[in-house]
Amino acid sequence: MQDLLKPSASLERYLRTAPRRIEGLQAQLQAASRRLSFWRVGVFLATLILTILWSELRLYPALWLSLLGGSGGFIWLVRQHQAVRRQQVRAARAKQLRQADWGRLQRDWSQIPVLPPEDSPGGHPFASDLDITGPHSLLRLLHTCLTVEGGERLKAWLLQREPDVAALQQRQQLVKALRNERPLRDALQLALAELAATYRQSVQQGPWRSAEILEVLQQLPQRRPLTGLISLSALALLNLGLFTGATFGLIGNRAWQLSLLVYVFAFWLQRGVIQQLFAESQHLHYALQRLQQLFGVLERLAPSRREPLRTALAPFSDPQTRPSQRLKTLGQIVAATGLQGNLLLWAALHLIWPFDFYTAWRLERLKPQLQQDLPRWLNNLWELEALSALAHYAWLHPAAPFAELSSGHSGLQVQDLGHPLLPPDQKVRNSFALQQTGEGVLITGSNMAGKSTFLKSLGLNQVLAQAGTVVDASSYRAPLLRVVCCIRVSDSINDGLSYFYAEVTRLKVLLQAIEADHPLPVLFLVDEIFKGTNNRERLLGSRAYIQALTGKNALGGVSTHDLELVQLADSNPLLQNYHFREQIVDGQMVFDYTLRPGPCPTTNALRIMALAGLPVPDLPPEPPAETEAGTQSSEA
Repeated sequence: MQDLLKPSASLERYLRTAPRRIEGLQAQLQAASRRLSFWRVGVFLATLILTILWSELRLYPALWLSLLGGSGGFIWLVRQHQAVRRQQVRAARAKQLRQADWGRLQRDWSQIPVLPPEDSPGGHPFASDLDITGPHSLLRLLHTCLTVEGGERLKAWLLQREPDVAALQQRQQLVKALRNERPLRDALQLALAELAATYRQSVQQGPWRSAEILEVLQQLPQRRPLTGLISLSALALLNLGLFTGATFGLIGNRAWQLSLLVYVFAFWLQRGVIQQLFAESQHLHYALQRLQQLFGVLERLAPSRREPLRTALAPFSDPQTRPSQRLKTLGQIVAATGLQGNLLLWAALHLIWPFDFYTAWRLERLKPQLQQDLPRWLNNLWELEALSALAHYAWLHPAAPFAELSSGHSGLQVQDLGHPLLPPDQKVRNSFALQQTGEGVLITGSNMAGKSTFLKSLGLNQVLAQAGTVVDASSYRAPLLRVVCCIRVSDSINDGLSYFYAEVTRLKVLLQAIEADHPLPVLFLVDEIFKGTNNRERLLGSRAYIQALTGKNALGGVSTHDLELVQLADSNPLLQNYHFREQIVDGQMVFDYTLRPGPCPTTNALRIMALAGLPVPDLPPEPPAETEAGTQSSEA
């Protein structure tokens, strides 16, 4: 069958040729930049020479024409050059996006952007076992977010312990809608990259913490300029009336002069509050204006989208509350504060009316609106960014299906299941089924045969399904499950835990999850049960524990080297035996990583020791090699 992670011919051609096309565009832009640099120098020198020439000849009209024409031409060239440089930056970022896409498709981790290092969440039931986080993790494979908060939203979906069916269905619909919206996703990423670069010196410094803008807004104190506006407006009207009366000789000049002094004194007493408000408006505008281009992209794209994307983008398309309207109002307020730079005009205007207080009042009215709208805009942005990451993964794997998940207690049926983190050419697919909740499988096999990989494949695909994106299988049907693993167990010197005690602690957590009164079943995945103790006690403990797993609100698999455990299936109809095996070909072990029903008929520990040159007893004859060809994988 077609490998689901192998790109279609058109997608492969696009991803291979896109960097070369962008390099061609970069060469054109570089040539344009050199030409504009040459013309800028030429216009500057020509303007300088002509200015000196006309000055020496005292042809002042020509001198002014040269200055005006040369300055105008130079400014135009500078703007054109800046536009070309912006295109160069965008082209470089677009090239990085396509190179990262190819790396994600081929699982070439050297081309996938590195995430800031972080520890796996302590006590999590599957984060470290399934490589959800870390340098070669599912999170890094899916992560296309440029904001910290978008990445955290994506990680939360991958690490959710108890999925909600309604939220999952809504998320899956949005991911399906975004899957083929590559122009929208690219526009969002490029706009975010440009915005993030203005907040930090280099994109390599990691994701941008966009919530800093919210902190700027929330830290602004509440002020009340309305009282000053009303009182000073009343004084301004009184001044105007007294001055008009004096002009027509109805009253003397002293009345309006005294009233004006009171007005100026009252205005001056409250100038400190106004200055603080204007400083706040400048700071707020500086923080928000860089969001304007990003929100502008979403506003332009929102109306043309169909449901459910149109609803998801609604905050960016509402004529009354869309970001451009709010930010335009803030820009007008900041522009009004710039009037203070023209002292004569500012003084003349304020003799008639307290314009600064009116501007401050408008700012105070706008702040609550921004405090209400900005969190909603940013939350939608983070949600859209995380959804885009899931949709981008689905776009890179066009043949991969979405899982069919239910909230009941049905079984688990998968066809052609693969490990999402393995390269396509090193992947072996297996089909598998558990007919109902309460069933389990015991997987036996030799060292390096593929038991751990298969358990991780099950867990990772359940995580992908419950996050809302496509799975690495041709078909995947399962109930919503609480994933609990005991695959990667570590001892702890600091906590005084031996390996065996750490494993016992993890297995106790798993058993408690199964026995809890909970509507969702548990998917249990246990690798090499009780391998931290002696053979006799491991066998006795494993028998009792595996029996305790079946017939409960759970389903899953346990792997082991102990072939004696396969006899459990004879007395327990809810337990099935599966195995992986190896062959000896020309003195070398060959694995085909194919899951087969029944107990494992082979062992290989002594053969591995012998191949490594260690002393071993006489080995039995090698079994004949099977005729079916195996496909190799890199995972043990």
